[in-house]
Amino acid sequence: MFGKNENNEKTQEKAENSSNKYKIDEKTAEMEFDNFCEMWDIDNDISVMNDEDKSGFNKNKSAIVKAFRQGRLIIDREKKTLVYTISDFSEDKRGETLVIRRLKGADFMAMDNYKEKDLIHKTYSVIASMVARPTSYISSLDNNDLKVLQACMILFSQG
Repeated sequence: MFGKNENNEKTQEKAENSSNKYKIDEKTAEMEFDNFCEMWDIDNDISVMNDEDKSGFNKNKSAIVKAFRQGRLIIDREKKTLVYTISDFSEDKRGETLVIRRLKGADFMAMDNYKEKDLIHKTYSVIASMVARPTSYISSLDNNDLKVLQACMILFSQG
C-alpha cells in the first residue's frame, strides 16, 4: 500500500509540474511567432510552399513556438532581436541569456573556416556569430537549446 501512495504522489507532482510547463498559451505564442517573422521579414505563408518546404518550416516553427510558450524566447521589439534563455538541460549555462540578431554576411562567412563536409561546424559557427558567442559555447549547449537557435537561423536564412 505504501508503494501505491508514493507513486500517486509522484504522479500528482509530475502533473503539477507539467501544468506549469508553459507560461503563455499556444495562440499567443503563435502570434509571437508571426510577429517574429514580420520583424525579421521571414516569409511564413505556407500556402506557397511545396510539401518539403512546408515540413521543414513547420518543424522550425514548432521549436520556436514551444520556446515562446515556455517563456524562454521573447522579442525585443525595440532592438529587433530575440532574447533566448538557456534551458535547464544545459546545466552549466542554465538561465543565461543569448541575444539573437538577424544574420549578416559576416555570419555566413564564419562558415568559410570549415570544409564542405563539416556541416555541424558550419552550422554552429553561424549560430555562434548570430548570438555573439564562441563556437565552443554553442557546441556545449544541450540539443534542446540548439534546436531553437538552429530554427531561428534556418528560418532567417531561408527567408
